[in-house]
Amino acid sequence: MPPPDAPVVDASRLAMLLALLVGTSQMSTSTYVSSMPALPAALDTDAATVQLTLTLFLAGSALGSLIWGSLADRFGRRPVLFAWFGLFILATLACALLPAISWLIAGRFLQAVGSSVSWVLSRAVVRDLYRRDEAARVLALIATAFAIAPVIGPVIGGHIATWFGWRWTFAFIGIVAGAIARVVPRLLPETLNQPAPTATDPRRIATNFATLLRHRAVIGYCGAMGSSMAEMFAFVTAGPFVLMGIVGVSAEGYGWLSAIVALAFMLGSRLSALSVRRLGHAREIVFGIAIQVLAGTSLALALAAVVPLAGVTGIVATIGPAALWLIGVAFLRTAAAAGAVEPFGHMAGAASSASNFLQMAVDTLGSLTVSLLEDGTAVPLAAAMLGAATLTAVSFYVVVRPRRERARAGA
Repeated sequence: MPPPDAPVVDASRLAMLLALLVGTSQMSTSTYVSSMPALPAALDTDAATVQLTLTLFLAGSALGSLIWGSLADRFGRRPVLFAWFGLFILATLACALLPAISWLIAGRFLQAVGSSVSWVLSRAVVRDLYRRDEAARVLALIATAFAIAPVIGPVIGGHIATWFGWRWTFAFIGIVAGAIARVVPRLLPETLNQPAPTATDPRRIATNFATLLRHRAVIGYCGAMGSSMAEMFAFVTAGPFVLMGIVGVSAEGYGWLSAIVALAFMLGSRLSALSVRRLGHAREIVFGIAIQVLAGTSLALALAAVVPLAGVTGIVATIGPAALWLIGVAFLRTAAAAGAVEPFGHMAGAASSASNFLQMAVDTLGSLTVSLLEDGTAVPLAAAMLGAATLTAVSFYVVVRPRRERARAGA
């Protein structure tokens, strides 16, 4: 049931519009990752430094999350949307032109500050319009639609990098963002019923975030989201080097394999959207955690059994657990996102910012850990999967305490 005075918006159309925003941001990474193994030679650097273009992208997303939610509560959702498009497009085109790895890292950081708007704004808009279980359903629809981006992004990026060079991947992203900027703002209505004039006051921001960070559900749900997504970003960080550097897959081949993994996420998102009304958000999370534990264990056992990481065997041993993991992430992520912001309808933008910041902070740590442990093998990736599954389970069962949450929600 929508909150009182919420504008009437068709859920499917809303999900598609918000998916375009999130998908555009997501393509800034999914289209680029196929180029990463070529950058050490192109920019006279090493693999660990190149991986910082992803790790600091996540850090920039976390920082941006602290900014945009309060601005959206103060000025409305649409003004923030316009600001996002301007910053994101300029930073993306700058990445296409910057001459050195240090400048590219800085450009990616600025691009990330802009890209963080998409999920912050999406969660705030959905919270403006829907309550918890319905919000989880709409967020799952968004995830289903935006999963098209990681399906086609690596494929397109792999071919662009091979035919034209890595800089053109950023030019492509900028062109796509410019096209979407001409469509979405005209169709997405303002959903904030009553702007908060003091939302950008530093004292108000500090008070809001202190309130949010004292709430067990916020910490637990965001910890579960962050640790489950951290492994996904660990795969994005290490996967190209494992599959192309160890297994021997080409850039185009990596794009197609990434598309398979993304299709698994799309499948999980679709199943989550269909099942959340029947299962409820807590059972969705439990199911997602179970799948992630199975995926992490599968990759660890494959490595323990010394599965040769070459040819078809190496592809199956790496891609299979990653695809299974993302099915689990799809079930967990949207339900946890809805649970994190549901109690804070009076400051949905700030709640969305805080949840996105906490999630991205954990994602950054996951990506950074894999970069620091880079040793030319798949062991850091397997360790990240098992560690992330453990942290996800602890965040939900120990911090959120699902039985107490169900009692509070009347489930």
